Amino acid sequence: MKKTVLFTIIFISSSLLYAQTKRAIRNMNTKSTTLEQKDIKNGETRSTKRVLSEYDRHGNLLAEIEFNSDSTIKTKDTYKYNRHNNVIELQVFNKKGLQKKTITRYDALCYKIEEIVTDSNDSLVENTVFNYNNMGKKIEEITFSKNLQLKKKVVYSYDKKGSVVERNTYNGEGILTNSRKYTIDYFR
Repeated sequence: MKKTVLFTIIFISSSLLYAQTKRAIRNMNTKSTTLEQKDIKNGETRSTKRVLSEYDRHGNLLAEIEFNSDSTIKTKDTYKYNRHNNVIELQVFNKKGLQKKTITRYDALCYKIEEIVTDSNDSLVENTVFNYNNMGKKIEEITFSKNLQLKKKVVYSYDKKGSVVERNTYNGEGILTNSRKYTIDYFR
């Protein structure tokens, strides 16, 4: 019972620290956080660093390193931001090095308009274009494969209040592969 309670307290405490908001991280001038896992078995405690997160002065995540149980690096993600604090580059590494890079472009109103994913050789993996309605709501995500063939299209529908009510996903042949409908009740 003591082991379960101790693990629960440690897990909840570390989860609260790990799940801090960008504003809280910025306001507390946090430079990094570490999520540590403590396993208690047969009266012995084993601590393992699981995640190290580093932040800039704006509270933006700069790097996140996930560790294996033997404390070796499993993955490392690095982020770059524009002057509006939007992510413009994400690099994903594993023990073999750079695996993929995502470059994100925004328009003058800071709407995400394109994501370009490349592999470790800087070759195109996929390209996604985002379109918005006149209210600034995303209405389409169109993803193209490395040879610029249509791979997937996601279409969003909204109600009069601007809440998403439907999300339909189509494959490269235009066949509906997934549909999700949302019901929103407005109370006064």
